[in-house]
Amino acid sequence: MIGMSLLSLNPGVVPSGIFGRMVQVVETGISSEQEQHYYHEQFSDQWFYQALVKQGMGLL
Repeated sequence: MIGMSLLSLNPGVVPSGIFGRMVQVVETGISSEQEQHYYHEQFSDQWFYQALVKQGMGLL
């Protein structure tokens, strides 16, 4: 995804709340960890573990 737009490739991150959590971690610096059910785009009906950590002006 480096050099590509997350929102154009996976627009489902907005209604699922993933993008909002990314923005929150960047704005507050408070890390986030959770299991996420995702059923958009090519990831139909899958669970994954999401850990977001602020690094510089973005996420790690």
